[in-house]
Amino acid sequence: MASGRSRAKRDVKRPNTIPRSDEKENISKLICEDRRLSTRGLAEITGIDKECIRQILHDSCNMRKVCAKMAPKLLTPEQKESRINICADILNNIETSLGLFDMVITCDNKFRKCGSG
Repeated sequence: MASGRSRAKRDVKRPNTIPRSDEKENISKLICEDRRLSTRGLAEITGIDKECIRQILHDSCNMRKVCAKMAPKLLTPEQKESRINICADILNNIETSLGLFDMVITCDNKFRKCGSG
């Protein structure tokens, strides 16, 4: 009052960034439906602050941004099994194709014009 304010109520300066459990569930559901949603898009849909959404995705859902998609930090058992199978196939191809590495062309990063010797 002494500084010229007419209201005794305190002004809120920052949004509340403590996520509620229903907000966590809603964001988790939305991101599972479309992993390409951005924090800005989620903020527009839910009406929650972008920083709060980032905190929920990172801390509560254990997700991080990878190539414009939100991805789990840890692989699922199916993803691990798939990667093991792919690596086993590659190793099998290397062992059965004796001349496989003879077909690989390597070079360094020097560029030479034709005829420059």
